Amino acid sequence: MADIEQRLSLTLKDFSYVVLGERLANMVDAQQLSYWRVEDLSPDTILSAIHSKI
Repeated sequence: MADIEQRLSLTLKDFSYVVLGERLANMVDAQQLSYWRVEDLSPDTILSAIHSKI
């Protein structure tokens, strides 16, 4: 039961996001969320971003 309650209390700030391009990065940044900005969706690019510091 506690696990379900914890999941229900999650918010957008509990996550980090991979975003494609400047426009989406600006939208996520405006919400004060943590994110990695990438220029393409290749798996290598995404993994490289995730393994770097936010």
